[in-house]
Amino acid sequence: MRPLILQPRREEAKGKGTNAVLKHVLDTINNLISLSNATNLERLALNANAFTGNVPTFDRLQKLRGFAINVNNLGNGKLDDLNFVSSLANCTKLIRLGFGANSLGGVLPKSLFNFTQLIDLTVGGNLISGIIPSEIGQLVNIRRLFLFSNQFTGRIPDSIGNLKNVGVISLRRNLLSGYMPSTFGNLTQLSRLYLDHNKLEGPLPSSLSKCRGLQLLDLCNNNFSGYVPKGIFSLSSLSIYLDLSDNHFVGSLPPEAGSLKNLGSFDVSNNMMSGVIPASLGGCTSLVVLSISGNTIQGEIPESFRSLRGLEILDLSDNNLTGKIPEFLGDFLFFKDLNLSFNGFVGKLPELGAFKNLSIVCVDGNTKLCGGFQGFQLPKCSIEESRKNRILLFLIIMVPILTVIFCRNLIELDLSGNSFIGVIPVEFESLTKLLYINLHSNDLTGEIPKFIGNFTSLMFISGLGNNFHGSIPDTLGQLSDLWFFGFAMNNLSGILPPSFFNLSSLTNIDLPDNQIGGNLPSDIAQKFPGLIFLNLPINKISGNIPISLSNASNLEVLALNENAFTGSVPNFDRLQRLTHFAVNINQLGNGKSDNLNFVSSLANCTNLRGLGFGANNLGGVLPKSLFNFTLLTDLTVGGNLISGDIPSEIGQLVNMRRLFLFSNQFIGRIPESIGKLKNVGIISLSRNLLSGYIPSSFGNLTLLSRLYLQRNKLEGPIPSSLSNCRGLQLLDLSKNNLSGNIPKGIFSLSSLTISLRLSDNHFVGSLPLEVGNLRNLVSFDVSNNMMSGVIPANLGACTSLVVLSIAGNTIHGEIPESFRSLRGLEILDLSRNNLTGKIPEFLGDFVFFKSLNLSLNGFVGKVPEIGAFKNLSIVSIDGNSKLCGGFQGFRLPKCSSEGLSRKKRIPLSLIIVVPILTVISVTLIVIFCLVYKSRYNKKEQSDMLLLNTEWVARCQYMAISIA
Repeated sequence: MRPLILQPRREEAKGKGTNAVLKHVLDTINNLISLSNATNLERLALNANAFTGNVPTFDRLQKLRGFAINVNNLGNGKLDDLNFVSSLANCTKLIRLGFGANSLGGVLPKSLFNFTQLIDLTVGGNLISGIIPSEIGQLVNIRRLFLFSNQFTGRIPDSIGNLKNVGVISLRRNLLSGYMPSTFGNLTQLSRLYLDHNKLEGPLPSSLSKCRGLQLLDLCNNNFSGYVPKGIFSLSSLSIYLDLSDNHFVGSLPPEAGSLKNLGSFDVSNNMMSGVIPASLGGCTSLVVLSISGNTIQGEIPESFRSLRGLEILDLSDNNLTGKIPEFLGDFLFFKDLNLSFNGFVGKLPELGAFKNLSIVCVDGNTKLCGGFQGFQLPKCSIEESRKNRILLFLIIMVPILTVIFCRNLIELDLSGNSFIGVIPVEFESLTKLLYINLHSNDLTGEIPKFIGNFTSLMFISGLGNNFHGSIPDTLGQLSDLWFFGFAMNNLSGILPPSFFNLSSLTNIDLPDNQIGGNLPSDIAQKFPGLIFLNLPINKISGNIPISLSNASNLEVLALNENAFTGSVPNFDRLQRLTHFAVNINQLGNGKSDNLNFVSSLANCTNLRGLGFGANNLGGVLPKSLFNFTLLTDLTVGGNLISGDIPSEIGQLVNMRRLFLFSNQFIGRIPESIGKLKNVGIISLSRNLLSGYIPSSFGNLTLLSRLYLQRNKLEGPIPSSLSNCRGLQLLDLSKNNLSGNIPKGIFSLSSLTISLRLSDNHFVGSLPLEVGNLRNLVSFDVSNNMMSGVIPANLGACTSLVVLSIAGNTIHGEIPESFRSLRGLEILDLSRNNLTGKIPEFLGDFVFFKSLNLSLNGFVGKVPEIGAFKNLSIVSIDGNSKLCGGFQGFRLPKCSSEGLSRKKRIPLSLIIVVPILTVISVTLIVIFCLVYKSRYNKKEQSDMLLLNTEWVARCQYMAISIA
């Protein structure tokens, strides 16, 4: 009888769809209890459904190998919820067990740990309490252990160090206490360890430094103390993140921190660390997130930080840092958050790049800063201002004291950068003399109170970065002196009330990232004659862009991107002070040739630094006047219907840092003059109709970090000069007509960390040995080319790889043994090649696989039966006709036993060897007889004739007998 396996065949799943398959399964199973009689059941997978009630006992399912009921509504938080586990005692073949993300209560039965064949155990996301039994150490084959988000208490047992095959452990979000066992150091296969959000205490065990394959370590939100062991910082394998935040660590960051060259995220915030930031940290060039906030770090920001150009988040707030804020931070292209607040920085705030964006940069609480972009509201830098600053410092100290007595006379209220929650108190209504209110960067909720209209002297109000909702109150129209109104990044909705447009004093309107709708009035410029800053992106505003804005001659920033504006973009020939203009992601234009006329109208905007009109329906060709804006640092025109050539005048934009021309209809060659953009960090020309060779002048762009040229019609070889781009982190040349050998210099770019995509071209030759230099690369794709040769063994040194695809070439040979080191792989595609040999067993140990495609090759022998090879949805091995065995679902022939194959070989050997031996034997016997005959005397010839006849007869008989 064929075993019942509750997983549809792939061809059935394709035909029926997920819902149909689920219905089929549920139709097959009238209720869970009846399944306890399905004695041939090998795999029971009912996870991610809506089952309720208790889990029945399954004491008869002796053949069960996989049992998964994760993500349902099972259990009720009671002590008997886990009784079913003991009923599985006879399931000695169980290798996967999952009942996580339910409402199961009780304690873990010790019988659970008798399943010594288990490789996956998932119980996270329940209401399980009690201690983690020491018997857990019996699960010596476990590879993935998920006990997170329960109510476990007590210590982590030392016996956890017996799990020497484990790759992932998650005990996060429990109530675990005590010291972290030193036996964690025994887990040399461990790649990810989550212990965050517990009550663990004491120092970190130095033995953790023995976990040489550790890619992720999360210990945040505990009570750890003492020094962070230097050995942790020597784990060069750490590539995903290291989170030590919200503990009680002391001491300074050691120079060894610079060893974390592959690390993507590093957080030691909210501890008690001191000292200075080590200069060696600037060597961690893969960092995307760096947070050292909430310590007592002192000194200056190291000059070596200039190298951390991939940073998206840098948080140095709440420390004792001093000195000037480095200008080079403004050059970082990918910043989403730069927090330098509450330190002791001095001098002039930089005014370039990120420092133009108030939604990215925070410098609050640095009382000795001056200058900078107007929105920061810092004093001007001068000798007189420095004297005023001393007076203001006195007031900052005295005002809180005085307001206790004279609260009703309060004129300035600054509560920014805290963690206040709830609504604005009604008691604030009495503070009618307020001139300045700053509430930004808290967790305040509720609506903006209507009593704000009573603050008739109010000049400035900011609620950026909270959770305010509802409409802007009509009473706001009573604030005749208001010049700054900013509630960016909230959930405000409705329309701007009519009274809002009575505030003729408003110069700065900052409301991005809300849900505000409606239209802008056609006479908006007349309503706000002094308008300087109109920042409304990421809302739901519709209608036409008001033509009257062309009369707002003081306007410096006009940002209307990510709304629902329609129609044409009006001319703005009078906005001579404009520095930033963005109307991206709207519904502007109609694809006609006159859609870009507004660009020429900006000719007088000689201070323009940011220009964006991408993701609309704008047609026409790029006017050459566009390239007279030589101060431009950002140009975004991607996602339109723009056609024609890219003009050679593009080389005039010498200050350009980000150039986005993707997803248009550009044709012709990429101009050589693009090599003059020596400050550019990102270029995207993808998804156009560009042809010709890639200009060698790209090699001049030494600051280039990301280059997107995919989905064009580019041809010819890759210029070797690209290897001069020593800061290149991403290169995408896929889906073109490029040919020839890939220059070895490309593979020597150790800076490549994000992606190298060369797929769907006509490249030839083999992968060179230099490919092993890409140790920090996450994604590598050379699929669908004409490459040959073998896979170089040193590709196994690229231990940061998550995606690797070499599919669709003519690569031959075997999968290198060195691939054993690529334990972080999630996608490996070697299909459609000429690979041979056995499929390595170690691939089954890779715990993060989402897709393993080995199909259409010449692999031979038995398919491994461990790990990933148990999951048909992950592994594909179709088209390898000499494979056998493996998991039943692969439908491969059984592998013949070794003894049987020997028996089959014996008759074949006899067929070949026996005739040869027979011929040799007959020949030797005949020769012997003839020699014997020649020795007799002639006189005896007659007598011997008879004897000879007898001997010949005997010889013939012997030969026949042997044959």
